[in-house]
Amino acid sequence: MNVARKVLVPGLLASALVFTQPVLHAQAQSEGSKKIHRQENAVSEKKREEIRKRIEAMRIWKLTEALKLDAETSGKVSGLLSAIDVQRKAIRHTNMQTMKELRNALKASKINEEKVESLLKKLEDNRHALQELQDKEQNGLKDILTIEQQARYLVFEHEFQHEMRNIIATSRAERAGASGKNR
Repeated sequence: MNVARKVLVPGLLASALVFTQPVLHAQAQSEGSKKIHRQENAVSEKKREEIRKRIEAMRIWKLTEALKLDAETSGKVSGLLSAIDVQRKAIRHTNMQTMKELRNALKASKINEEKVESLLKKLEDNRHALQELQDKEQNGLKDILTIEQQARYLVFEHEFQHEMRNIIATSRAERAGASGKNR
């Protein structure tokens, strides 16, 4: 079981993350190609969401093992983390949109300082909201986990994030190599 997990889990994560990176590039010149591009992005976003769900399920599974959680505690932790992740995702989405607006505002021939100031305020508010979510997560875990499990959680999260970054970097490098060969 351990050997299978050590081999299968990284392989599954790697193959899943290949699809989480944007594959499509904006090449829309005509209205018809823009429509196709929107449809491809919708499919791509659906795939990314499916993969995110699989990764989250795998994260909870690995977390349950690393923290040696029983079924009840695992359910509580999973519920807490899922609820916070939904909120975190919404804030990050808002941040992306706000950054896009900020970039566009800075491209104007005459900068609208009020607009830029309001966008900066929105980004700052979102940063505070993300920090509050992190605090909420930490406090929620304190209510559920033992001290040892809290420590194991911090180590697990650090290692899991590091593993995800490595898988993504490897995936990008492989795609870059493959696209270079096709040219």
